Amino acid sequence: MKRILLATSIDAFLHQGGGEQELKNVHKELNKLGYLCDIYGSSSLDIDNYDIIIYFSIGNGINIFLDGINCNGKLLILWPNLWFVDKPNDNYLGFLQTQINRFDAVVIKSKAELSHLEKYFDVPGHKRILISSFVDESIFNYNGSELFQEVYNLDSYILWTGIIEPQKNQHSIVSLLKDYNTKLVISGASRDKNYLDECKSLANGNNEILFIPPMHYMSELHLSAIHNSKVYLELPLDSPGTSSIEAAILNNNLCVTDCEWTREHFNEYCTFLKPDDNSLVSCLDNRTPNSCSVLRQETVNYSAKNALNNLVMYIDRSN
Repeated sequence: MKRILLATSIDAFLHQGGGEQELKNVHKELNKLGYLCDIYGSSSLDIDNYDIIIYFSIGNGINIFLDGINCNGKLLILWPNLWFVDKPNDNYLGFLQTQINRFDAVVIKSKAELSHLEKYFDVPGHKRILISSFVDESIFNYNGSELFQEVYNLDSYILWTGIIEPQKNQHSIVSLLKDYNTKLVISGASRDKNYLDECKSLANGNNEILFIPPMHYMSELHLSAIHNSKVYLELPLDSPGTSSIEAAILNNNLCVTDCEWTREHFNEYCTFLKPDDNSLVSCLDNRTPNSCSVLRQETVNYSAKNALNNLVMYIDRSN
């Protein structure tokens, strides 16, 4: 039985977002598929006990981790989760390319992600493991409740969940919606306290903007919040993620950044906007909701077993 270690940057879990949740989801699903899979930390085994290492994210610190392990005989797989808003300088890109070259394979979850990576890096075809995004399958069995409205004494509201930081663009959306006639609820941790304070200062105590702590993933509160929102917003400067897929399964009112990734996953079944589009308010006023949750019937496409199939085959073929 192959042992797999999942690792990421040392500061990743200080402020958790979608990438950290994805790592935990992969951990859960690989164990369900019969592998012995751990997350690097105090409860993991010594590094020599693992056959395969999957490293999530790419950036500063990745070289330190790779330098610190004995790679002899170990399969190294990179799960990059990389979306640049602005092109980095050539020195940094060169550093990242050097780190990418140290891996045996790179996981790519969409055509959009492949296109983005190819703009900056050389990832040979034989190193690519093409998979798709997946969700916790329990989401398809959710029947709805009004727990979120009861806890926060809300009726109609617009929801945005996830990490709060400049590239996620919450400040611009607060500016556009601070005087809107429907409450905007923003739930998430922040990696940048100054940015969070700026967002709250802009709201300036406005009763139509509510900041709440992160909700536990797949909890009744989390699912209820998404399911009952008038509109689910995700308008980052980079790209929405799996959270928007979960929202599309639970809710028929999705408004997301217009980019390659969202067009690939949602086709015409939601409202697309550029993250700096000032027409958001009029769009919210005039949009016609879909008659049903747009991905509710996509159980097969977004199940972990199917999404991870190419990764599983790659692992099983390795010595």
